[in-house]
Amino acid sequence: MSGTVTPGTVACQKSSIEGVTLRSLICHEDQRGWLMEVFRQDEMAENVIPAMAYISQTLPGVARGPHEHREQTDCLIFSGPGDFKLYLWDARRDSPTFGQRETFLVGESDLRAITVPPGVVHAYKNIGEKPGLVLNAPNRLYAGTGKEVRTMVVAGRVVMRDREVLTFSEAEVRTEAQHQAELIGERVARDPPHRDLALLSAMRAGQL
Repeated sequence: MSGTVTPGTVACQKSSIEGVTLRSLICHEDQRGWLMEVFRQDEMAENVIPAMAYISQTLPGVARGPHEHREQTDCLIFSGPGDFKLYLWDARRDSPTFGQRETFLVGESDLRAITVPPGVVHAYKNIGEKPGLVLNAPNRLYAGTGKEVRTMVVAGRVVMRDREVLTFSEAEVRTEAQHQAELIGERVARDPPHRDLALLSAMRAGQL
């Protein structure tokens, strides 16, 4: 397997971003195939021990992210197949490395486990010619307490920052929703026998 290293020669690449860790993965090969440990509880801080794990496939040329988490720490495992360009950006205003950006080439050619703390924006792109796999072992359950995205960027445009949606006015949406509700109420009040039909029509028109 490409990226195999000999036991005892594991190196930890230093990150310029506070709290980000990069660990080389050891691939043990023999005549049966290979085996690789991706994380160990006795090698991780208690507050970042995974609560779950999932694996995703990313097609060549496709990027995932960028995004950041409010409380969740991600443990991203790039063990192949596929090679990725990983982007990191420290968006924590109270961090000594606030604003620091860096990139790494990881995956089949350089087996890595990367720990990304809350507040660090991250994204990765499959730069290879075949589908690539990435395993993530976060310390929060999916859709569970504490897992909230703070910043979201789509096509280079920030659409949410510090959990505030920037692409539309929430106040305007609430005002319009209240106005439509009042119109529906007036319509129903004028024609009580057909209340259900009026509500159904409003739903179909997207007013509810």
